[in-house]
Parts: sequence; structure tokens; C-alpha cells
Amino acid sequence: MKAVNRVVGTLVGLGAGIGLAHLTVGHTAWVLVVIVTSMSLGFYLVNVSYACMIFFVTIMVSQLYSVLHEFSAGLLLLRLEETALGAAIGIAVAYFILPTSTRDTVESARRAYFRALADLLDRAAPTGADGTGLDALARSLDHRLQQLTLVARPLTRPMTWGVNSRLVRHRLTLYAATTRQARALVRSGFPVPPELTDACTALSRVATALAEVTPRPDHPVPGVTQALTTAGTTLLTHRPHCPGTPLPPVTQPLVHLRQLLTELAMLPPAPVPPLPAGRPTISPR
Repeated sequence: MKAVNRVVGTLVGLGAGIGLAHLTVGHTAWVLVVIVTSMSLGFYLVNVSYACMIFFVTIMVSQLYSVLHEFSAGLLLLRLEETALGAAIGIAVAYFILPTSTRDTVESARRAYFRALADLLDRAAPTGADGTGLDALARSLDHRLQQLTLVARPLTRPMTWGVNSRLVRHRLTLYAATTRQARALVRSGFPVPPELTDACTALSRVATALAEVTPRPDHPVPGVTQALTTAGTTLLTHRPHCPGTPLPPVTQPLVHLRQLLTELAMLPPAPVPPLPAGRPTISPR
């Protein structure tokens, strides 16, 4: 896709570059204006459309050739031919020599994300460690989220063949919400109360299971349902019974993490343990 965008951007930019080069020839001030404007727009649009960036880069190169008195339509056509040849070679290598699909890359990043989440929850559990290193684990989880978002970006575009782009965008939103709740768990203070240890450990087991097996609506990941039930039962059993009694700071992040992991595991919505009246809940999204 990137190779195609490069060729398209070069082709369209070639026409615009030739036209602007004839208009600005002999006018150094206008040449500088076009160069600076093209650079600015190219870098501004790089995250929106790679083809747009190449379009403006081609216009900028045309103006530079004009300033150096090397401009010719044949030179720009040669640039287009070289770009198309490079794109064709890149596509051939990707398909026949190093065939790594986007789906495989996304799956690898997904597994790495859940392993990082499991490590954080393991460390947060009182029985797992003394709580040191949680900030580093939270940063590692952020990094894994960024990697997952980056490699999954091609699958978020509408009309991608064989992919439900809307579902991919929704699941990326769930991953981002999960990361926010994991950070909230770290910021809530340590340690996790002993009575909530089972919930934290059970959620860690869920993350580990999701790192090992890809969830599907018709094939639940083994062990996930039982672990989520354990986490829900623990959170429900140890909630305050008297109105106005403050919750432990870690309770709400754990409740939201359970909800989010339930949806990421593609299970039916699980009942949410009720929180005491008078305390607002925080949406996980």
C-alpha cells in the first residue's frame, strides 16, 4: 500500500511540479515560497496521507531542479520510472521472498501487549513481588500499545479487503482503555489489599491466556471465563456493605480491567460488581 501511495504521489506531483516550475522560472522569491510551502504541507500531512507527502516532496524537488538549472520533464519522468521500479521490487520481495502479512505482525504485537499486561498485574499482586518496578512495567505496556496501534493502522482503513476495519478500530480503543486503567492501578498506590489479591491474580491469568490464544466469538479461550468469574466474585465479595464507606483506590481500576478484558476475550458482557452509592464510577473508555 505504501509503495502504491509513493507511485501515485509522484505521478500527480510530477504534473503539478512541471506546471509550477514553468510559472516560477526566473522568480527566485516565488521558488522559495513554493519550496517552503511544499515542505510544510508535506510534513504536516505525512500522518494523514503518505501519498500527499510524496506529492508535495515531488513539487519541492521540481523547484530545486529549477533553481539548479537542471530542470527537465525527462528528468522528472526518470524519477517516476525509478519510483515505480522500486515499488514493484518492494512488492515482489514482500510477496515472494519475505512474505510477512500485516495480520501476522498485528497478532505478534497483540500477544506482546497481553504479556506486558500480565507482567504488570503479576507485579501488582501482593504475592507476586514487593511492587517495585511498576512504573517501568507501565511504560513497557504503553510502548506495546504504541507498537500494536502502529502495525494495526493499515487494517483500520475503510474498504480493506477481508478485514472489518470498524471492529479493528473498536478493539484498538479497548486496548487503549485497558492501558489507561492499568496506569490508574499503578497510580492508585501499592500494595493491592490482600483481600483483592485473587482478583488481581485472576486478571493476570486472563492476560496470560489471551497472549497464548487468539480469542474468537465461537471459541472462548480456555480458562478465561473461570478467571473472570473469580475476579468478579472477589470484587463483589469484598465491596463495602455500608453506604459512604470509601473503596480501596485499586478497586475501580480492577473492576474496569475486568470489564475490558471480558470484551477483549469476546465473551458476553459480565455483570459488574455494584459500587457503593455516592461514589461516581469512571468510564473505562
